[in-house]
Order: sequence, then structure tokens, then C-alpha cells
Amino acid sequence: MSKQADTQAEGLQEQSELEIQSRYRLIEALSTAERKSRQRVEKLQEVVFETDAQGRLLFLNNAWELLLGHPVEASLGKPLSTFVWEEDRAQLAHCFTCESFEHCLAENSCEESEGTTHPPPHNDAEQCIHPGPLNDGEIRFTHADGTPVWVGLSSIRIDKNLRLGVLHDLMERKQAESTIQRANEKLEVRISERTAELREANEQLVQQMQERQRMEQELQLAHKLEAVGQLAAGIAHEINTPMQFIGDNVHFLREAFDDLLGLIEHYATLKDAVQKDSDDPALLAAIEAAEESADLDYLREHAPRAIERTLDGISRVCSIVSAMKVFSHPHNDKAPIDINAAIQTTLTVVRNEYKYVAEVDTEFGDLPLVPCHGGDMNQVFLNLIVNAAHAIETVQESGDDLGHIRIRTSYEDGLVVIAVSDTGCGIPEAIQHRIFDPFFTTKEVGRGTGQGLSMVRTIVVDKHGGTLNFETEADHGTTFFIRIPIDGRPASAEVAS
Repeated sequence: MSKQADTQAEGLQEQSELEIQSRYRLIEALSTAERKSRQRVEKLQEVVFETDAQGRLLFLNNAWELLLGHPVEASLGKPLSTFVWEEDRAQLAHCFTCESFEHCLAENSCEESEGTTHPPPHNDAEQCIHPGPLNDGEIRFTHADGTPVWVGLSSIRIDKNLRLGVLHDLMERKQAESTIQRANEKLEVRISERTAELREANEQLVQQMQERQRMEQELQLAHKLEAVGQLAAGIAHEINTPMQFIGDNVHFLREAFDDLLGLIEHYATLKDAVQKDSDDPALLAAIEAAEESADLDYLREHAPRAIERTLDGISRVCSIVSAMKVFSHPHNDKAPIDINAAIQTTLTVVRNEYKYVAEVDTEFGDLPLVPCHGGDMNQVFLNLIVNAAHAIETVQESGDDLGHIRIRTSYEDGLVVIAVSDTGCGIPEAIQHRIFDPFFTTKEVGRGTGQGLSMVRTIVVDKHGGTLNFETEADHGTTFFIRIPIDGRPASAEVAS
């Protein structure tokens, strides 16, 4: 009996020793695993921490001191909120225990409300054993030197008394964001400054364009005034010539009339003597002397011719004055005009410009009335005719025959076509692309402003929707072609080419 009891006691002792050995091995394995885990945790660059239910630090790895400069041993046991930047402590609330443990008990789950402050655990908190959700956020901690350090905080409640969290450094990213923000602010300032500069430049450009338009208008006016001055001199010459022979003829007619009055008086005396049957030889001699003095044969031959020349001179003066009135009449609005009549009027006005260098031939077609600015079109014809005369003059030597200016008009496919040709020097190929540029001229100083063809192009193309081109041959002459639409619609480029 006792032997059997001893055997049972020995068995229990062996079993107890095995259990103890097993526990030692388990404890050793757990210790080893925990040591290895802690070693791994210590090697992490991120801060790993554990807190209790009140938020006091239970564990920190070495990255804590590297990131924030606070010694690990001195930090343990202190609330985590102690190390949070004062302005950000309110944001730490959602990273800790749930707001209401009664709610957890009622719903059998733990939910946390972000941005709330949690009260100390109630007695019922012992019943809350459900893991909480993972909470993430960006928050500032206070470095040991007093400067803020941006970190990313992630935490999770393991049980009712333990929370595990990780802090990772966000300073590089925040610095990069700050750098980008400063760069964006500088860029916005630069954009604002540049916008202001562009706005100012645009205003200056608008002012310059307005000033240029004003100068162009003044130059056009000056060109017109110059043309009017030249025309006035030519017209004065044109009027002076017929007025001279009108004056000579009038003087001749006055003297002839005086002689005739003397002869008539002698005839009256003779009439009275005949009525009285007088036979006075002296009276007959006086009559014969009066007839000889009056030179009746000469008067019969030249008096009618003087009257005709006088009437012709008067007609020419009237024609010139009438042409000047038409040419100078302002035409502010478009109105239907007779192109052929406008050309003929212009030829009358500028006759003094071409009559010594060229003969003018006109071939006027049957044209409809064309809606135009009459004064502008007169200016176009004047510029082209004067240019043609000047081109002929450059190749004409003393004693040479007159050149030729030919003006033709026709109506083609809804367009009135005016062709002005000359037998002048032609346009050199090197400058053909510049002849319509403002201020470009090949004439000597004082003879041209460089506005003539530029003005012609502006009037024909811009104001009337027409086209202007030319054909030229060196030393043989140039022909300018003007095409004006009669319906007011711009002429196509194909027609212009």
C-alpha cells in the first residue's frame, strides 16, 4: 500500500517537474520573442509607442529621442499630450479611448468621434474590450529645443487599457510643401506683377496705336493739303493762260468797238447830208478816212475769231472751276457715283501735272453707278495719274515726244475695273513689295511724302473692300488695276491675283 503511494507521488513529482520545465521553456521563448520584437522595434526609424487608458506612455523606442530630442526614460509615464504642440492638443482626442463606454456596452462595439475630448474611464469601462478603429492624422509635436515637429500619427486601441501607436517624420514633406507654397506665392506675385506690366504695356500700345492713327490722319491731311497746294499752282497756271488771251481779245474788241463808233458817227453825218441833198466832197473824204482807220476788212476777219476764243477761254475757266468744286466737295458717306465722270474731273484738275510730259487716252466703258466715298476715289485717281506723269518724266529727255497715260474702265462680274497705265520707268523688282508701305518713296526729297500709294491701298482695300494690284516692266511702264465691288461686298483674293 505504501509502495503504491510512493509510486504515485513520484509520478506526480515528475509531472510537476515537466510542467515547470515546459513553463520555463515557454517563458524563455516568450522572452526571446519579446526581446527580438523589441530589437526590431528599436531599429525602426518610426517612433513606436504604447499608452495606457489615460494616455500615459508605457513604451517608446529609440526613434523617439532621435525625432523629438526627449530622452526615452524621462518621457515614460508622462501623458503623450504633454509632448504635443499646444495648439494641436485638441486634435489628439480622436487618437485615444472611445467617447462613451456606455455606448460601447449598448452597441457592443467601440466607435470614436473625431475631434472630441474623452472623459476619464467610467467603472463600466472594464466591460469595453473591443478593439477600436485605426486613427490617422497629422499633428505637431514639441521638440526638446522648443520648435514644432510635424509628424504623422497612427494609433489603434488594442484593449481597454492599451493603445499602440506610430509616429513618422513629416518635416521633409512639410518643408517641401512650405517651399512649394512660398514658390506659388512668389509665382502669384510675379504673375500679378506681370499682368500689371502687360496691362500697362497694352494700354501704352493702345495709346501708341491711337497716336499712330492720329499721325496717319494728320499725314493724310498734310498729303492732301500738299496735293491741293500743287493743284492750286497748276490750276492758277491753267486759269491764267485762257485769262490772258481773254484779256487780249477784250482789249482788241474795245479798240475795234471805238473805231466802229467813230465810223458810225461819220455814217450818221453822211445820212443827214444825204437827207438834205448835200454834195460835200469833204464829207465823203472823211468817211473814207474813217473806214480806212477802222480797217473794216481786218475787223471782219478777226473780230468773230476773238469772240470765239474769248468764249472758249471762258468755257475752260468755268470747266476748271466746276471740276475743282466737284473735286473738293466733301463726301463723308458712301453714295452712288459715276466713276467715268470722276476720272474726267480729276484729269481736268491735274492737267498741269501731265500736259507737258504725256498725252492722256481714255477708254470709258459702260459702268453702273458705284457706291463710293467720292472724295476718296478722286484722291485715288489723282495719286495714280500724278505718279504716272512722274514716272514718264523720269525717262523723258529734253525734246522727246510726249509719253502716254492710258485710263480704261470696264464692268466685269460685279466689279468695276479701272486700269491706269503709263509708259514710264516701271517698278524695280527689288522694291515691288514695298511700294504700298507708308512713307516709302523713290522720289527726290521734297517731291513725295511716301503716302500716295499707301493712301490708295487704304481707300481701295480697307474702305471699299476692293483690290489693288499692278503689272510692271522695267523701262516700259506700269499698269495699276483697281477693282471695286458695286454691291459693297469685299472682292475675293482670286480676283485680285
